[in-house]
Amino acid sequence: MIDPADEIATLGDAVAALRDAGVSDQILLPPAGICGAFGLDRITPTKAGLYEPAEDGADAIVIGARDHDDLADLVAWPVAAPTKFYRRIGAAVFLGEDLIEYAAFVRLPIQVFASPLSWLRAGCDGAVILDHAADLRPAFDGIPAIYAETGHLGNMIARQLRERTAWRLPSINVPEREGVAA
Repeated sequence: MIDPADEIATLGDAVAALRDAGVSDQILLPPAGICGAFGLDRITPTKAGLYEPAEDGADAIVIGARDHDDLADLVAWPVAAPTKFYRRIGAAVFLGEDLIEYAAFVRLPIQVFASPLSWLRAGCDGAVILDHAADLRPAFDGIPAIYAETGHLGNMIARQLRERTAWRLPSINVPEREGVAA
């Protein structure tokens, strides 16, 4: 069985690559950093939407996906293609799951980002959907509004919630330059 904590401990240093990609030191470095759970690796995507470490694979940044205080999974994206991301074992559904739970509890809107890199650039203030096939209803129940980073993401969330729910949908908002299909 793959242990994400053991695996991430063996990865190369990704601080320079993440800085070059626009992630601030406040997110990368202790005490407020992303828990030291990031590194560099070479990966190959699998047909299941996961990734495998591979010596001949693409250079990738790898970060930890937490389930409360536990490291539940790893998420990697090729340095050359930061909008394509893959989970290591498929256990995590979101990055920022704790913020989704908080927003649902106190009935606040939440920002949902299209990629882990854009989430990191925004200071991890929001969430990323890692598993687009997962049922989003339990997580987003009680959230009054979802601010999607892109129109494509907003359409995906709206379509998924509309297809799988009978309850009132949250408003789904995107930047003015993009739209969400009704």
